[in-house]
Amino acid sequence: MTAPENVFRDYCVKGMRKFVQTAIVIDNEAEFGTDGPVMKAEVPRAVAPRASILNPLDASGEKTDLGASVGPSDEREAQADEDRGNHSLDAKALTDAFHGMEVICGLYKPMPDEQAVDLATKAARHADIVILDWFLDKGNSNSTKAKAVIHSILKNDHDEHGRLRLIAVYTGECNVARLAKDVFDDLDADETLKGSFKLENGGKVLTRADARICFFNKPHAARAEKIDIVAEDELPERLMTQFAVITEGVLATFAVNAVAAVRRSVHHIIALFRKELDGAYLAHRCRLVEPDDAREFAADLIADELKNVIAMAEGFEDFMSVEVLESWIDHVAANNGHIFKNHRTNCDVYSVDRVKGLLKASGKNLLQIKPKDIDGLFFSQRSEAWRRSLEFARLSNLKLEPNGRCRFPDDWQPTLTLGTVLKVLRARHETEEMQSLYADLHYGYLVCVQPRCESVRLDTERSFPFQGAVVSEEKFNLVVKDDKSEGTELLVGWKPRDAVIIRFTPQKPGQCIRAIRSGDQFEFEDSRGRKFLWLGDIKDLKAQRNASELAQHIQTAGVNDYEWLRCAIRSDEIDFASKGATDVGGQEPSDTSTQAPQAAKA
Repeated sequence: MTAPENVFRDYCVKGMRKFVQTAIVIDNEAEFGTDGPVMKAEVPRAVAPRASILNPLDASGEKTDLGASVGPSDEREAQADEDRGNHSLDAKALTDAFHGMEVICGLYKPMPDEQAVDLATKAARHADIVILDWFLDKGNSNSTKAKAVIHSILKNDHDEHGRLRLIAVYTGECNVARLAKDVFDDLDADETLKGSFKLENGGKVLTRADARICFFNKPHAARAEKIDIVAEDELPERLMTQFAVITEGVLATFAVNAVAAVRRSVHHIIALFRKELDGAYLAHRCRLVEPDDAREFAADLIADELKNVIAMAEGFEDFMSVEVLESWIDHVAANNGHIFKNHRTNCDVYSVDRVKGLLKASGKNLLQIKPKDIDGLFFSQRSEAWRRSLEFARLSNLKLEPNGRCRFPDDWQPTLTLGTVLKVLRARHETEEMQSLYADLHYGYLVCVQPRCESVRLDTERSFPFQGAVVSEEKFNLVVKDDKSEGTELLVGWKPRDAVIIRFTPQKPGQCIRAIRSGDQFEFEDSRGRKFLWLGDIKDLKAQRNASELAQHIQTAGVNDYEWLRCAIRSDEIDFASKGATDVGGQEPSDTSTQAPQAAKA
């Protein structure tokens, strides 16, 4: 039976086995043995032939080979030959082990005088797992090419804004900690990669949030530590465990399982949208008042199919089950040494069982734990809880951001539409003219509320409505990334009084309003030459909900109502106790205004 602290790790590895589909092996000594595993080559020894004129006896009476003297140089050569033999790879055993796990494993065997680094980088571009030898030259004495391959792969990943990456150095060279340090120093010398990796596991593994570089020895590695030696047919299983460490989290493993389900169903989804349906789609487009809406309609169709695939995936009910979450609590407490602590009071510590109880409690029954104290329980520091909450707020509210997500195509430009978030770019040293140019912009940030149908096919200048927003750390309803921190807190006003109207002109008739790339950022420019930095786009449904909130305020009828009746909805503003109260003397008050006049006395 699996120990409680290992249940979650097993769950992560199980998800990774479903996710991984491809691996690439880069090794110049890979061989496909026909009679079983590649065997360690016999080390050649100097053997003296029979005595002859060319091979007389030496002083000791032994026969001597004049062409091969025995001495220290022979021992060094023999050792070199032995070391070269230790780098052989049984490619069949390795690839068969991957195939048995339903993983396609490719092999690239670098040859002399070819662009090995470039070819290896291209081969590894879309692979889930990359395995390479430490020496990729025939002489087995230079690791420059292997380090260049690792460096090139990671640089390419950096240009793509990062991705999950497992690289395994599988070598006959002993002392893998020394090799890891060598790679670490090489990467740290690059300005773009400097400081991104750290050494762990006794200096034998390089890690960062989305990548891991591990080192293993081949079976015949001379003088290698036993713990570092892994047979070819056992390597894939070890690598699955290493890969799962990168995604050892609840959300990450959920994403792994979800994407694995999509990967398995991708050909089925494509088959659904077969070419016989093209006519129906084109007819649909022709009927629309706004024909370009058909493109978003098609995207929604495919997105809905992907969502269905995830929802119907095998074991979907278990992806985020209470049992999985409870196993995560056991995992972080036992393996990571996490203490569930109230950082605000800095004294209350909660047991694992009590924290598990929170998972089953409703929002109003939190086992005497205040809602403001919940976030900090799951982080080691109070400040980290706040930073990660900001990051998650961005992820859950924004569908696009300038940095931190997938790389945009070189010719891609953001468009101004419902939900676009902008920052006003005022000049630092404003002249009098510049000050007047921005005089009517009282807000530093703006959220566009222009309907999508009014944001396309613009022939002339068009007014765009925005709602103003300001930086507010105590009360906010939107988080954007405006600097190097995890997020900037904004308070967006959703009332008509917070509205701002700005006019924009399309670059060409019939186009949208598009931003212009400025380095790594994008800027919009209005008809008056003022510039606005693009900070992202709010998710469609959330942007629509915000617009509905604005419309609700606009449609509110301003009725001059009886104030007592208006306040009756709130029990603390009128005297409900006066209902049925008895006046002094025990008699109900008389209403003289409605009494008939008394008859005059005679």
